[in-house]
Amino acid sequence: MFNDIYIHCPDTAALVAALRDIWPHRLDETDPDNPAFLLDKSPTVRAGAETLALVRVRDDQPEVREGLESLEELGVITILGTWDDVQANPAKITIYDRVYPRLPVVWADEDGNEHEYTPPAEIGRFA
Repeated sequence: MFNDIYIHCPDTAALVAALRDIWPHRLDETDPDNPAFLLDKSPTVRAGAETLALVRVRDDQPEVREGLESLEELGVITILGTWDDVQANPAKITIYDRVYPRLPVVWADEDGNEHEYTPPAEIGRFA
């Protein structure tokens, strides 16, 4: 079994520094301009220095939950919880909406016709 949980990072640079210190095998710095947090997760949504991701935590990986909890204790991430947890807590909704506002995007095709797309409510839902 598994849990899909949302995590919020207010400062990506602080997260990368913490990963170097406490969880270096979960950090890929092959591209130094775009370090990657090696977890089963959706693509990360970014807004400035803040990030939001949906992380899959499997029951057979207690070290993942423990690592996330350690990062939360250091103050570099906040575990927002499941989608239901986020929806039930106004403070968590505020964080989620700030990083992923889901505003409609309008674009013109090659013929000049305008189209509108509204991102889905949840980021990176696993199939």
